[in-house]
Amino acid sequence: MERQDRTPMILRSQRVLLPGGWAPADVVCSAGYIDTVDAIGTHGDVFDIGESRLVPGFVDVQINGAYGHDFSEDADSIWEVGDRLPETGVTSFLPTIVSEPEASARKALLAIGEVPPGYSGSLPLGLHLEGPVLSVDRAGAHDPEYLSADVPRALWADPRVRMVTLAPELVDSALIGEISARGTVVAIGHTNTTFDTTMHAFAAGGRHATHLFNAMPPIHHRRPGPIVAALLNPSVTIGVIPDGVHVHPAVLDLVVRSIGSGRLVTVTDAISAMGMPPGEHRVGPLTAYSDGTTMRLANGTLAGSLLTMDRAVRFLIDEVGIDPIEVIASASTTPAALIGCTERGSIRPGTRADLVVLDSTYQVRATIIAGSVAFGDVE
Repeated sequence: MERQDRTPMILRSQRVLLPGGWAPADVVCSAGYIDTVDAIGTHGDVFDIGESRLVPGFVDVQINGAYGHDFSEDADSIWEVGDRLPETGVTSFLPTIVSEPEASARKALLAIGEVPPGYSGSLPLGLHLEGPVLSVDRAGAHDPEYLSADVPRALWADPRVRMVTLAPELVDSALIGEISARGTVVAIGHTNTTFDTTMHAFAAGGRHATHLFNAMPPIHHRRPGPIVAALLNPSVTIGVIPDGVHVHPAVLDLVVRSIGSGRLVTVTDAISAMGMPPGEHRVGPLTAYSDGTTMRLANGTLAGSLLTMDRAVRFLIDEVGIDPIEVIASASTTPAALIGCTERGSIRPGTRADLVVLDSTYQVRATIIAGSVAFGDVE
């Protein structure tokens, strides 16, 4: 879905996040893309947002649902949720389908191909299939009934599948290489694997760790496991859920110090209860319970999160103390690059005019998608 509006939008900010860092600039957007990034004051008729920060639109590569909708159970709700995601700064996303019968993923593939008329929300860029080739021992909030070592090869070969999360101990390295060679991101997650097996999976083409620390063996000084393998591999991006529940802030700080710049990927792993009152909600085929802070199965297992991307960004800045430039990259530039969407995730000529205006406390003031305001106000 590309917009055809040819009226330029010129945004002026004293703090534009460019590839080289913060700078004052006039950003000219036309026909859905950024035309030029000029010295501030170059243009006369502009939307001047002053000291508010202009940053790339957020890209969420792991979101299972929100606002009362579960993508695995109701594929058409992808568009309803996407219509509201600009409230949180998200301009594009990967609807994430949990372990269910293959028909659920097939319905989701059909749904993302049918853009509603006049749609102006966050754009689904493809699917993230989390399962079904996952460890029963590390199922988390996946229904064990639908976990299987049988690889859905035809489904995973669909080019609209952008990411697959799998347990590497259940597949051979050749399959990982085959999937990766097609351009699909192979992510390691929900696994009970070892350090060596994980390193082999990364060497074969695995490129991402799904919600590191969660649903995988913890670090042991004699059995380092998949966590250490992911942290040590410079070609692997590290997915985290920064809600203060899934991973302690001190551990997040340690991760960032360990991996350096450009490898952190912030995800929400949000589920249907996000944006809804506490109570009973769905996680795929399972029932989970929200207390307004966390979402858990009846046995106490964490079941996704209630996190929004803007809250995740603020948590990493305010509670963990990570540099805002690195945090914003983890929610935009790095996930976009991971899934091969290089025309998103940065503010430079030729990229999509998907932008977020943040105030001094990193609250979302406005979200711009393809050069048009999708949420908030820039005047």
